[in-house]
Amino acid sequence: MKIALIISFTICANLVARWFVKDDAPYRLFHSSAIIVSIFTLLILYGFLQLTTLATLLAHYPLYYLFLFALTVTAQTDAQTLLISRWGTIYLFPVALIAANSDLLPITPLTTLFGALLGLLTLSLCAYLGRRWSGQEAIGQGDIDLLITIGAFLGPNGCWCSLLCGSIIGSLYGVGLLIIHGSVARKKPVPFGTFLAFGAFFTFAYLNHPPLSQFFAQYLPL
Repeated sequence: MKIALIISFTICANLVARWFVKDDAPYRLFHSSAIIVSIFTLLILYGFLQLTTLATLLAHYPLYYLFLFALTVTAQTDAQTLLISRWGTIYLFPVALIAANSDLLPITPLTTLFGALLGLLTLSLCAYLGRRWSGQEAIGQGDIDLLITIGAFLGPNGCWCSLLCGSIIGSLYGVGLLIIHGSVARKKPVPFGTFLAFGAFFTFAYLNHPPLSQFFAQYLPL
């Protein structure tokens, strides 16, 4: 039953991703990036439901399913088209704020506001510095919107941790491209939003599963 629900979740996310960008870019349901993101999501969600603490959290706060769904959709669209829809990011900010104020999320409205503000200021500053240094856009508005949303749902700690994890994953991806394609890889755009979404998946587990938190607190404090 769990596997069927997770598969349905992933398929629906893929279909919504296609709908979000249908007027701006071609989106193929069976593109390699779509398959990779789908497999990753399947494994992560299955792992979440196997962990009692996360399964209980999702049962008590089902709105987190919307957040995880939006992350999956965003990872799909950015990986394949380098586009991030605001319907899956910044437009969810008021939802998180209302939910926090109504006890539909286990965080306070102030935590939601601080998390969103940290996401806005951090990536806006990075975008500004990147533009000054390279003379071109280093970070897109969609990435900023995504981190604002992550901060709104996970708070300041979740925002920071997601950015750190996403940056590490993106760096490993970039190094891999350089090894495989050489200097040509420098011209390839990096779907940073996808890596931010992956980082937010990990952060969700890190913040809400004590054994995982304790492990990383001991060996790699975040």
